Amino acid sequence: MMSSSYNFGKYDLGGFSKSVSPKLSVQTQKTAPKHDPNFTATDVTTPEQALLYRLSGDYNPLHIDPSIGSKLGFGGTILHGLCSYGIAARAIVKHVAGGDGTRLLEMGGRFTSPVKPGQTLVTLIWTQPAKDGKGDTTVEFAQQIKETGKWSIAGCALVAPASSKSKL
Repeated sequence: MMSSSYNFGKYDLGGFSKSVSPKLSVQTQKTAPKHDPNFTATDVTTPEQALLYRLSGDYNPLHIDPSIGSKLGFGGTILHGLCSYGIAARAIVKHVAGGDGTRLLEMGGRFTSPVKPGQTLVTLIWTQPAKDGKGDTTVEFAQQIKETGKWSIAGCALVAPASSKSKL
């Protein structure tokens, strides 16, 4: 199988890199916290959600043509990673940032299993005070596909305190 990637604009990666995203000040731990999550959010995706996410500019037929997904071993179409990532971000903003998206300072994650349109995503969120001395909150999150029990994404985020102003 062949693949391609494109970089629009000017990026100085300083040599070979697996990612064009900047390093985060918070990092995901190798294992989930031992205590129950502080928050849990459940979202049902819709069968046509992959069609909607084509508006993001990702026209990969894997997201709309079941025969392509079957040939690639996915058993049909899969949802865009941007969708499951966005669902996790929305859960963090709602539960940790009080609905204020400007407080979400950083977020990163690693995709571990594809999601099929129509599946239910359960996002588990653990919080603790950040070690930056600014009153920020460190967030670890993991998202599970309810129907299969597989984990679709895990990552971390940094949320500013309610009193801070957005730096955007």
